[in-house]
Amino acid sequence: MNVKKLDEQPVGACCSIIYSHPLATWLIGESFHPGGLALTDELALLTELGPGMRLLDAGCGRGTSTVHLAESTGCEAVGLTLESDGVQRGQSLATATGVEDRVRFVQDDILRMDRVSGEFDVVLMECVLSTLERKPESLRQLYRITKPGGFIALTDVTMAAELPEELSGSIGAALCMADARDLDEYMSLVEEAGFKVKEYRSAKEAVQELIKKIGTRLLIADAAIGLGSLKVDRSLIVAARDALKTASKLVEEGTLGYGLIVAQRVG
Repeated sequence: MNVKKLDEQPVGACCSIIYSHPLATWLIGESFHPGGLALTDELALLTELGPGMRLLDAGCGRGTSTVHLAESTGCEAVGLTLESDGVQRGQSLATATGVEDRVRFVQDDILRMDRVSGEFDVVLMECVLSTLERKPESLRQLYRITKPGGFIALTDVTMAAELPEELSGSIGAALCMADARDLDEYMSLVEEAGFKVKEYRSAKEAVQELIKKIGTRLLIADAAIGLGSLKVDRSLIVAARDALKTASKLVEEGTLGYGLIVAQRVG
């Protein structure tokens, strides 16, 4: 699939398609969000996630964070994904890691979880809120399925100005920028859903590290296409390189960043 066809997809669907694409693994690896599992572990500490607690990883992708937290904290975890192969990949990872008895994966949408109510101690969202077209409704749904006293923990790309045109399509979606907001707006959305924010802060260094990592791997991917070991449309490489330049400039200007929010359901 080339860039033009990807740009015709809705933001969330486009993000899912790209993350299923072989180029995504080349560029980002198995943990697609800035900060990687180190930032995931920080969220687990802030929410006191531990044995016997129930975790929902909303927008879990391939299940890397879901399985990691089940293994490292002893919690029971459900991974929710839109990816067509997300359930299979996640379950295979859980089995390989030895936590398949405490982890399961579901292919569904946050807004369709009507049969779930007050079941989860922690809801995790890593680079997900920015991709959701119906952010307020999704957060209200997550509030409903969180236990009283439970937490929502999210990290996401932040944008302090209007997104440049070159980042508004599929590449911007892949980098979680396409509908990103500033940190204060994310906090307001979370509080309007009923949560009480306990901690929020910038984690700009995480997106800086990711941009540097992708830049290095773009060179490797381009060479692999030339050698025939990576069979993807070269237009994706060109578009990604241009987008990365723009993104790097925005980070330097302070327009593009990354944020962390942990909030509690008090009622």
